[in-house]
Amino acid sequence: MLAVAVLIGLIAGLAFGGSPAGLGRPGFRALWLPFLGVALELTYGALDRFFPQWFDYQSWYWVIVCGYTLCILLFCWRNRRYAAGALFAAAGTLANFAVIAANSWRMPVSGAVLAAYGASPQPSLGYFVEQGDAALGFLGDIIPFVPPYGGLLSVGDLLLCAGVVFWIMETMRMGAVQGEGVLRHAGRAKCLKHVTRS
Repeated sequence: MLAVAVLIGLIAGLAFGGSPAGLGRPGFRALWLPFLGVALELTYGALDRFFPQWFDYQSWYWVIVCGYTLCILLFCWRNRRYAAGALFAAAGTLANFAVIAANSWRMPVSGAVLAAYGASPQPSLGYFVEQGDAALGFLGDIIPFVPPYGGLLSVGDLLLCAGVVFWIMETMRMGAVQGEGVLRHAGRAKCLKHVTRS
């Protein structure tokens, strides 16, 4: 889904007059924060998969959820000048945090939607199949996303992806504005050069 969001952002950025040059110098602050958050989740998931005998990973999963959420929210705050992207990404992060925290630090996955698509649920760290009894179930993984990856999405996931789209659009728009500024500056320099010669 993230790849689709990036593609939509690129198309929308071009459609609204943005420039791909802006992507080469986006000016994001503390870009390491989202990478740290994702690394925490991936590392913890890998430990659970390959070394399940070490300890009860689910019991401490709340630490990873809080760490990831903090990383993303701090990144949104540091880059609040990109207002739309920061607001959507922060809202999506908080929505996912709320539903996970309300369900003993597990994301509910809709059993009804899985059954409708003939999918069999697989046990996974931080997830559980709910049958309509989950707290804040409307924020859980209830939205089917089939092509090309499959799986279910939450409202928070969609908001996060919207944040990515707006971030790309905003950086491309800034690239276009900066490009126009460079052209204007070059034009003034050329005019001054002619005036000096005359």
